[in-house]
Amino acid sequence: MIPKLKLQLVGDFDPATAPQVKSVLEVLPMLRADWQDMNRIETFKVVLLNSVLKVIGIVDVSVGAIDHCTCDIRVIIQAALLSNATQIIVAHNHPSGSVKPSEADRVMTKKIRKACDTMRIHLIDSLILSPYNNDFFSILND
Repeated sequence: MIPKLKLQLVGDFDPATAPQVKSVLEVLPMLRADWQDMNRIETFKVVLLNSVLKVIGIVDVSVGAIDHCTCDIRVIIQAALLSNATQIIVAHNHPSGSVKPSEADRVMTKKIRKACDTMRIHLIDSLILSPYNNDFFSILND
């Protein structure tokens, strides 16, 4: 017998009370509030948004080491599809404090954008956050 699977969103999303964002700047405090050990471990997150930019939730996609984090694009797309997100913002931190993107950061952003385009999910931005001075860098608006 083949097992029957149940895919389910954990948590309640109420569009009437969900925060609505107008810019990436409004997402930054939400991301920072959600982050643990920002100055010690590199972590990759995705902010899930509906078609009118209401925040559905924030998902930890991957937790890495002090200077790198491997990200599986399938997990990003899966989170967006399961939550019915039509738009996303991806973000990761650099514990060193530098927000300068590496070549790997730029390549990963291109791959994420391509996957999102295929699935008709709008990638709003790809951010790098510093644990210090509220610094950040927008890869897509560079």
